[in-house]
Formats: sequence, structure tokens, C-alpha cells
Amino acid sequence: MAAVRTGVIDHFAAGTWVYAGTLTQTNPEILQVPCGLGGLWGVCLKCNKPPFSDKDVRRAVVTGTDLDTISRTAIGREWELHWPTRGEGHVELEELSPELRAQYEYDPEAARAMLTKAGYPDGFPVKLIVSNRFPVLGSIAELMASQWERDLSIDVEIEVIDTSIFWA
Repeated sequence: MAAVRTGVIDHFAAGTWVYAGTLTQTNPEILQVPCGLGGLWGVCLKCNKPPFSDKDVRRAVVTGTDLDTISRTAIGREWELHWPTRGEGHVELEELSPELRAQYEYDPEAARAMLTKAGYPDGFPVKLIVSNRFPVLGSIAELMASQWERDLSIDVEIEVIDTSIFWA
């Protein structure tokens, strides 16, 4: 971050939002462009094995995750649902059909019903492996885990590992 503040480098995308407030105060001349958090903050599900091999389970987990609360609590602002910047063909969430938009709206009751219909009325265990690159990643995982446990009866184990191992 010191290199950004002193002008040694002129572009830094990964995690700059963590420093956005202090950069504005100490370096008001620095241009900042907010963008969605995209895949850097995404959750990758193991879709080749149950339960996540079932698209209805994946949809239930998305529907049962309060992304607005997680973003406001963990990072202090709302994030945008897109990867990672808007490209040609990107459709704003508000412009999607009501059926598609509903998949991104937090509805724990609907999510529980979806899991029950998919054969998981009592939830299931899952392990979240989280990079230690930014402390906020652990916070996001903890918030997700608390929601999933409370609302969906999903038993979540969180393992925080070194970034070099995470990406290996």
C-alpha cells in the first residue's frame, strides 16, 4: 500500500477497497474506481459431488445467503453482483426477469423449502476453505457460516489457510 500512496505504482486492484477511506484522506488526488468484488470474494462450490452437484441446492444456498448484510457488516458497503467488471452483455440485476432476480434475493424460508425438496431437510456439513490474504475473508466466511447454520441448518467448518497453499 505504501507504493500506491507514494506513487511508486499507479494501479492496484486487489483489496484496495480496504484502504479506500484512508487513501481518500491522505491522497485525495488518487483516482478510485469502485467495481464489484467479483470472484476474489466469491465462494467456489465443489459441484462435482453432492450436495452441490444439485443445482437446486446451489440455488438454495444463494437464496439463503444475505449478501447485503454480509457486505455491509464485513466491508462497510454493498457490493455489486457481477464478475469482476461490467463487460459487454452484462445485464443489471434490476433489468433481469422477476424469476431470475428472485434467485439473488435473500429469502431463507424459500431456501429451506428448496433444500427440503432437494432432499436436505436437516441441512448437511460443508467445509469452507478461506485464504488468509485479507482478514476480511475470514469475516465474510464467518458471516456466511452463521447465516447458513441459523437459516439452513448447514453445519459449516471454516479452515483458514495461507494464500500460497490456497491457490496451489
